[in-house]
Amino acid sequence: MTKHKVLSKELLGCLAVFGSAFFFYLSTVTIRWSVLWVTLDPAFFVFVRFLLGFVVICSLLYFKKQELKPVRYHFLVGRAVSNCVAVYCFYKGVVLTSVAEANILNMTYPLFIAVFS
Repeated sequence: MTKHKVLSKELLGCLAVFGSAFFFYLSTVTIRWSVLWVTLDPAFFVFVRFLLGFVVICSLLYFKKQELKPVRYHFLVGRAVSNCVAVYCFYKGVVLTSVAEANILNMTYPLFIAVFS
């Protein structure tokens, strides 16, 4: 691989990480702003977030002609359920507290991983 391709992949990776952080924060701010205008439960935001992710990933897999090959379904189901609960709790925290407090609480997950593992 040439040095130019390595740099462009590195730049693309950095932009992806930056974009991920930006859109994650934007989603929390959007939830906070929505409290002022509409009464939607955080479960609606969780549903829309995962539905959008599902559509994007399925579209990418379709256009790249790839298929999923899951091996252990019980781990996938466990991961999906626990992630849905975690995102719901985070979004509920955004509604009940400030965005900053919810993000601080969200960043305590390494403590809970150590406790529950």
